[in-house]
Amino acid sequence: MEPVRPLVDRYLLRLLQARAFAASDFYETRQGVCRVTPPLARELAATLPEWRRAAGRVAEDVARLLDAPGPQPRPTATPISGRNRSAGRGPSAHAAPADRPSPVAAACTQCGGPTIAGRRTCSEVCRAEAEDAAAGLFRAGGPPMTTAGREKLSAKSADLIARARAWQRANGMREPSEFRETVYPLLADISIRDLVRRTGLSLAYCRQIKRGLVVPHPMWWEALAGR
Repeated sequence: MEPVRPLVDRYLLRLLQARAFAASDFYETRQGVCRVTPPLARELAATLPEWRRAAGRVAEDVARLLDAPGPQPRPTATPISGRNRSAGRGPSAHAAPADRPSPVAAACTQCGGPTIAGRRTCSEVCRAEAEDAAAGLFRAGGPPMTTAGREKLSAKSADLIARARAWQRANGMREPSEFRETVYPLLADISIRDLVRRTGLSLAYCRQIKRGLVVPHPMWWEALAGR
């Protein structure tokens, strides 16, 4: 794993440069452990083949070094990289560069689906939702975020964080599985706008709750269920 660690670090730094994370990308367990929510987990999991290839080449090299020499020379198997097959085909005019960078996963930031290279969303619907989420309280196509609007949004976010921490101190945390089992089934016949009215959360965030893409903070569970 250690020879691959610099590649993972490079991927992470590029990921931090390429996208902005939201509070909905993470949640905190009752034990205080920070975990990623399913959409971000799917985006990260999409890079697994890249790390498998990189770690596989190292494993094959180590296996070759440890392979005891026999009376008949034989090549050490390369099941992951397939380098033995490549060597048998001879040199290629289109050899891949040795230091090929690990790309940021091409997944939609809203639904996790595949995207066209260079785009962060897979459709106009997801693009509108991403703009809505970035604007916070404004819908896509609404007025641009002003300095006063940003300050208002920042103050509201700080207030929500303070309320969430106070709720946790008084009630403790609850597992996301409890939300999926007891609250999420009750949302099937409730419109997104009703969820907004019940909680005061943004339209974009309630869309994600309705789709099961995020698990909201437990302090909203009772309101979402209409209790």
